[in-house]
Parts: sequence; structure tokens; C-alpha cells
Amino acid sequence: MFGIFNVIGVGYWFQTFRKRSCMILRVLKTIRDFISKYRRAPYTRELLNLLRTWGYGHETLKLCEKLGLVYRYEAPHPHNEKIMCKYNTLTDLGWEILTATGGDYDNPSETPQQDDDNNNEEEEKQEDEPP
Repeated sequence: MFGIFNVIGVGYWFQTFRKRSCMILRVLKTIRDFISKYRRAPYTRELLNLLRTWGYGHETLKLCEKLGLVYRYEAPHPHNEKIMCKYNTLTDLGWEILTATGGDYDNPSETPQQDDDNNNEEEEKQEDEPP
């Protein structure tokens, strides 16, 4: 998780995040909402359209990648295999930042409902056993 600090330094990370925190959080929340709605990572053009800002939005997206909040990777377009798109997804650090700043929900890869189901099964077993 903290491997990114070894690369760019803790002071630089916090100073940069503090200066642009509003736009960084907007980018992270937009990616999170897109992933929860469509169950896939947005490619850059989709993300910038949702943000309604191209120049500053793309600059902030690259900054998020540099800070280790967003992971960007190339993959073929879903409808046209000849076109390569740059997809954007949140890293674990990005999910933690959203959670710490009051995100509505956590990383969908971590399913807290499974924990609740396991607790319910244990409670049912205890209820079935006679005292």
C-alpha cells in the first residue's frame, strides 16, 4: 500500500493531494460510481465526458495515477478490437481515500454482505442448538 511513498516521497504526496483534493476526489468518485453502475472500468474518454472537463480533468487523472490512486491500463475497445483504449480503475489506496473521506460505500471487490451472511449462519446454528 505505501510503496508509492518510496517512489515520490510522503511530503510531495500530501502537499499535492491537499492542493487539488477537490478535483482528485471528484475523479475518484466518478470512477467509483461508473464501476458500480456498469461493472467495468471507464476508458479515458468516457471518464472525461462524465467529468465535463478535458484539459484539467486529464491533467488531474494523470496526477491521480502518479499519486497511486488510479491504475491506468490499455485494453481493446469492447466493440472494436482494433482500437486500444486506456482504462482507469481505482487502486487500493484510492478506495481507502474514498472511504476515509466519507465515501458512500467501499471497494466492491470486498463484499461486506458475505461477512453478514457468515454471521447470520453462525447465529442460526446457535439458535438451533438446545441449551
